[in-house]
Amino acid sequence: MLKLGVIGDYNTVLTFKTAGIHGICPKSREEARRALTDMSDGRYAVVFVTENFAGDLEDLLEAGQSKSIPAIILIPGQKGSQQLGLQRIKDNMEKAVGVNLL
Repeated sequence: MLKLGVIGDYNTVLTFKTAGIHGICPKSREEARRALTDMSDGRYAVVFVTENFAGDLEDLLEAGQSKSIPAIILIPGQKGSQQLGLQRIKDNMEKAVGVNLL
């Protein structure tokens, strides 16, 4: 059975853990990259990543777009949304449909 995972700040990860979702709170850019690489090995169906880590993981996020699993979803972190997740959705929709419907 495939799992769900989250990579983010402590409070966000704690919230997901209460629902039984595996989470990692990286302390550095390298730990975040290692966590996403490990969660991209086929054991996870969905990996949620807080937006504050997105800049450090941009190349891995782009590489993950071509894979069917895991689905990597950017979510707002403890400090609120940076609109990165919404922008990725808009960009993907524009690629798929040819126009931004949002």
